[in-house]
Amino acid sequence: MPTLDQPITGRGNSLRTVRSASSVSLSLAVKIYQMKLSAIVDSGCVFNCIDSKLVKRLNLTVKPFENDELGIARSVTGEIINCNGMCEVPLKFSGIICVTPMRVMENMTDNILLGTPFLIDNEVMMDFDDSYLFFKNFDLVVPLQRSIDETVARITRNCVLKAQAHNIVPVTISQNIQCQLCQKSCKDRQLIVQPFE
Repeated sequence: MPTLDQPITGRGNSLRTVRSASSVSLSLAVKIYQMKLSAIVDSGCVFNCIDSKLVKRLNLTVKPFENDELGIARSVTGEIINCNGMCEVPLKFSGIICVTPMRVMENMTDNILLGTPFLIDNEVMMDFDDSYLFFKNFDLVVPLQRSIDETVARITRNCVLKAQAHNIVPVTISQNIQCQLCQKSCKDRQLIVQPFE
């Protein structure tokens, strides 16, 4: 496994990543109109976000921001991401429809991210151990999908991992993966790597 500030030498080197149990992603199975999606639940994110390509595909109305400062956000890797505006998204799950205001973001890794505004607005209690959400507003318990992925990838160019929480590394995945957004099979991706000291 690469370490901090150490070059990953040569194209084509193998990189095996395994998410630890502490960084397991939890997602909520939702439908927007007739499209089935997974929405990542992230209690550390201060926004609800949806990818701009998905918004376009669903033909959702985007309202521009009144304040220019709201048009950008910073990702977990420190990268600046453009926000195209706000959108009301009708999320359907467990027999209810929850209209959720979301920031429309460009080039998201996941299609939908449900942050603290979603959890607060719906008075949600989250149980990480048993992987469920309790919606106090609806007196409803909804199971979450737990994702612990192991991915084998090939690095597409020389890289040096910086001393930060995450690094984005261009890779080629060893198998075709069906992209949920574009419905195409893709092999060229970017991988987020958490370096070890």
